[in-house]
Amino acid sequence: DGRDGGLSFLGYVVESITRASDSSSESVQGGMAKALLAIMTCPKCGVHEAAMLQAVRSTFHVYLVGKTVMGKELAKRTLVDMLKCVFNRMEAYDVVSKDTCDETSGESEGKNVAVANAAAKTSEEDDNATVATATTANTAATNGTKEGSTIDE
Repeated sequence: DGRDGGLSFLGYVVESITRASDSSSESVQGGMAKALLAIMTCPKCGVHEAAMLQAVRSTFHVYLVGKTVMGKELAKRTLVDMLKCVFNRMEAYDVVSKDTCDETSGESEGKNVAVANAAAKTSEEDDNATVATATTANTAATNGTKEGSTIDE
């Protein structure tokens, strides 16, 4: 599971995908960005520590070396969505941690509903952001333009 210092299975998957960031092909780099976004925003996949950093670093590399505006925009939107997901999960974890501390100190147990709602909202926001980015990227690739390239925040 990666706790002994080695990579988890998901860590190896992320490592394999990030090798595509060195490719000069924009379609390969775009596919890498989409795959990493799917892994990072999936509520069932727990990408942490080194694998998460590697995914963000590789997507940033694609943004830096991108030759076309469309490729740079895809990498930029992917980075924003990845980091939104990370921060949403951190905030949800804070709510859970606070709830655990409050229950330990004997405060109200009614906060469990708030924790469940926060976790569900975070998961739903992550899913919506991923769908919006993928849809926008596919539309731009199909049209060959930047049309519709913004995501409502």
